[in-house]
Amino acid sequence: MHLKKVGVQWDGVYQLLLHDEIMEDHLPETWLLNAESFHWMWGRYPELVLKPTGRKEGGREIRLQRIDCQWAEWRMDMKSVRIPTEELLPRLQRLMHKSRTPYLLQQAIPRAEVRGQPFEVRVLTHRIEPKQAEWQVLGMIVVMAEEATERKKLKEDRLSLQTALEESNICSPDVQRLTDTMTRLAIRAAERLSPSFPRQRMLGFDFAVDFQGWVWLLEAFPKPSLALFLEQLQKKDMTQYREAAKKVRKHG
Repeated sequence: MHLKKVGVQWDGVYQLLLHDEIMEDHLPETWLLNAESFHWMWGRYPELVLKPTGRKEGGREIRLQRIDCQWAEWRMDMKSVRIPTEELLPRLQRLMHKSRTPYLLQQAIPRAEVRGQPFEVRVLTHRIEPKQAEWQVLGMIVVMAEEATERKKLKEDRLSLQTALEESNICSPDVQRLTDTMTRLAIRAAERLSPSFPRQRMLGFDFAVDFQGWVWLLEAFPKPSLALFLEQLQKKDMTQYREAAKKVRKHG
């Protein structure tokens, strides 16, 4: 099947990472939505995620889950409706026409849960100077599914990554291994994308861990929101990190 593959978050990223021997096993299958790709993906996976291309971080997404051969569940903005399977594609086509935005069609990853909520891990990477500088991880934040969808205000009782992993339903979670894996993959992805985005100093990534403990890269952000990482940035004692924290306070 000859289909154009497009970005995890912005056009071109997915192809770059897909051709990396380390990253390819950590990427959910992703296509540009059209009739052919929809039928291909709907036949392969019981649940799909649709995301508008070029959307800003935290933008709206749609999740489609197969109920049986005739019915599916459509979830958007924390609301769900049951619709006939044959109406899925026409409804999606009308949505794209109305929004004038192409959509990405992605294999849904069964995210691990903590305290009854699916969660993701947002990782912020940074380099001091563009082009040749080495990438480093500045922070790792747990984002609950309802926060990502509803864009709620930050909670004071935000779970730490260690707590989320330890209390999750992941089979025998190895906190250090999972943390190291996300760190390694974030830096690898940033390095892989650097030639195409030579002026970028910061890149953000969203990871999910499935029930078996496998790490998946869900999205990449060329302009990540730094507000989530303010507390972690302020704890850094190096000049470059304090500079990043000032930027957060200034621009939110």
